[in-house]
Amino acid sequence: MGSYLRRLSYRLGISPVHLATLTGLHNSDRQRNRMGRHALMELDTGTTTAFVQATRLNREEVTSLTLSAWKYRYPPILRSLPGPRQPLRPDSWFLVAPRFCPQCLAGDSAKDRILCGGSWKKEWHLPIIFSCTEHHIFLRDSCPRCNEPAQDSAILMPRPNDHTLRPAQCRWTVESPGVQKRMSRACGYPLDKPATARPELEPTDSHLSLQRKIIEALTLTTSHDDAAAFFTHLRLAVAALSASWPGSSDLIEPDYRDRVDLYMSGQTDYRRTGRGGTRRYQIIDALPRDAAASAALLSAAHSLLDVEDLRESLTPIIREGFKDKAGRASWNGLVSRNEKTCSQEFRVTIEPLTRSFRMTRDIANVRSATRNDYQPEQIPAFLENDWFTRHLPHVPETSPKLLRRTAAVRLVQWVLGGSMGDSAAYLGIPSHGAKFHTGVAVSRVDPLEFHMALEGIADEISSMSSPVDYRRRRGALRGWALDQVAWEDIIKQLTPTPASWHPPAFDDRKRQVASVFVWAQVTQGEHVFAPRPIEAAQTPDVQRKWGLTRNTTWCHLTRPDAAPHYADLRKVLAKYAIQLAQSIDTGQLPARQ
Repeated sequence: MGSYLRRLSYRLGISPVHLATLTGLHNSDRQRNRMGRHALMELDTGTTTAFVQATRLNREEVTSLTLSAWKYRYPPILRSLPGPRQPLRPDSWFLVAPRFCPQCLAGDSAKDRILCGGSWKKEWHLPIIFSCTEHHIFLRDSCPRCNEPAQDSAILMPRPNDHTLRPAQCRWTVESPGVQKRMSRACGYPLDKPATARPELEPTDSHLSLQRKIIEALTLTTSHDDAAAFFTHLRLAVAALSASWPGSSDLIEPDYRDRVDLYMSGQTDYRRTGRGGTRRYQIIDALPRDAAASAALLSAAHSLLDVEDLRESLTPIIREGFKDKAGRASWNGLVSRNEKTCSQEFRVTIEPLTRSFRMTRDIANVRSATRNDYQPEQIPAFLENDWFTRHLPHVPETSPKLLRRTAAVRLVQWVLGGSMGDSAAYLGIPSHGAKFHTGVAVSRVDPLEFHMALEGIADEISSMSSPVDYRRRRGALRGWALDQVAWEDIIKQLTPTPASWHPPAFDDRKRQVASVFVWAQVTQGEHVFAPRPIEAAQTPDVQRKWGLTRNTTWCHLTRPDAAPHYADLRKVLAKYAIQLAQSIDTGQLPARQ
């Protein structure tokens, strides 16, 4: 759109802002000498109609002058469009000050010369366009005379009221001491003037090949989803390369390392310092202004992605760039903002590398199912101790209870999708108890090792010939406790206590503890989430008293070196639990108290 206004206004002998006003693009009553970039983004229906009537272009031709045609292919465009009560939202991968090719601006045909030179291409506003595939040169990012960019990225063009400038002349205002702003002059350098000396760097064949691939992704040669995933993957790979610098410098071609390093050195200070001297960590996912440095970074990112084993390629870079908790949090934020346009394969690949385990009911934690070779009912609410011992890594100072709970929830999430809170609810874990590994797992449990361990467990579950339906067991024992008849039968099976010993109690409190033990054995759930109907039927004072001794009694019953009475009781209860589980698995409902 900016190129159209520059060229047509020059041919008509009027200023670009005057032409924009005549065609309905600009309201001169609001901003007489400034044209915002909205005309390059997307035109509303009324503005499009007015422009069509004034220029006699059709609607498709008008839309082609804006970037909106690519909004579903290039995610930063859609993310940057204004919404209801939402102004333009800048994105570092969108609407940069345009680079340019002097030879393209000069034009190669008689028609171009009639039209005052070649056009400014709208893709030059995108930082991913770094070279001209026709003339095999890197795009320029500034005027050779004033060293300023071709224009401010926040406006459609500088000096829109200046009608004296040719379309290819630099419109940047030259500051002159003592001269009023309205009397200032433009730089006026002909940006279509070819370079007098051979450029220091020229794009390689791989650079040009990547540039063609990028341009093709912006066209209709690929689906919207594939194109969006391609650009999103590039963005995340660039962020990983930038965050791991200088560790990732060996992935950059030697001739370009100095340029990339110059860019990174400026970004590092910004990344690690903030207002008041406070250290701040920020992912660098923006591309350099220098086209050659941008080409080098994008090429390195593409080489990381263009492999058979994505995980093997990305793991060392992401680990190097996001070693600490703050770094992983930043990475998670970037992934959360972009994961909707990632491919399923890419999401599955990067999830275990740096993803922190969040609390439940986190909207950003909603995920699609990633496996379908086992069923969620095959997962117990508290990961079986045998699986935990054989598969999960031993991490000192980490709670095995939380790790087993997190593992069970994550395994369910893999086949159900949704949030961890949804998976916890499926397992019968109440919302008040659904605490997973958050800070502990991030800092002490390697996410990739944890993920690989879960994959081993999932593979084992999927290969089972007769898997247990733990959901059926949980449903059958919802609100369950040993009835008095079953309890008395269990007591009869216990070894008599010697007369010299203090006789053990077999009251309702002990029956409730025994019921919890059986429930935990049958459902493989955590005893803290077991139903307690016997306790619930007591008075508040009694409930409070029982609560004070709950953990102590449970410890007596489950500890390896339990006293003779508790060891004997545990043996009988375990036998009862096996019989009860077999009954439930064959469709028989247990007796209620």
